[in-house]
Amino acid sequence: MNTNRIKIPKPLILLMLTILIIMNVSLLSIYMKQKEYIENDFRQAINRTNLELSEAHQSIVSIQENTREHQKISLVIFRHELENASLSVQSYIEYYNLQSKTRNSLMKVKLLFDSYIHTASTWENAIQFNESENIPTANVISDFSFDFGNLLSKFSVYEGAKGNSEIDFVDSSYDDLSGLMDDVYKEMKSNEIRTYLDKRNFGNIK
Repeated sequence: MNTNRIKIPKPLILLMLTILIIMNVSLLSIYMKQKEYIENDFRQAINRTNLELSEAHQSIVSIQENTREHQKISLVIFRHELENASLSVQSYIEYYNLQSKTRNSLMKVKLLFDSYIHTASTWENAIQFNESENIPTANVISDFSFDFGNLLSKFSVYEGAKGNSEIDFVDSSYDDLSGLMDDVYKEMKSNEIRTYLDKRNFGNIK
């Protein structure tokens, strides 16, 4: 039995190949633009984090020089800015996981930021309700401020640490960031922060 083979004209084949190439180039272009958009959006988030951490740091430094009422206001600002910065840092880990196809935990970084947020909130309430036994002394605040400054100096997400930081936050890996969190924990002076983290087994989180 004879079958007639359909012969496709060469110009039509060339046209189809050209269309396929154009479609692939267009899809690649769309993908690259989306990737660039995501990366730009992420870098803008890092810039916001710069500002948030800078404001938080200034607030905690100034707390030692103010009246009780101003201390409470400074703690509110510190806590608010740090909550925003914590979310930005967690989004970095999610972005890194997406790019590297990994599943690193947010827990270690989240706990470290939460320890400062929780402590600031406790002090804020103590000042508001005049709970003298929970109002931090100058030495306690000094240790807290040192630890927070040490945290910021570890990576260049903090504008004031530029040039002195150990890694570039944007280009760092999760292992880099996790290692720096361990260094902060080891160098910690604040009993309040260390107690909060030890209760949550921070030293054993991977």
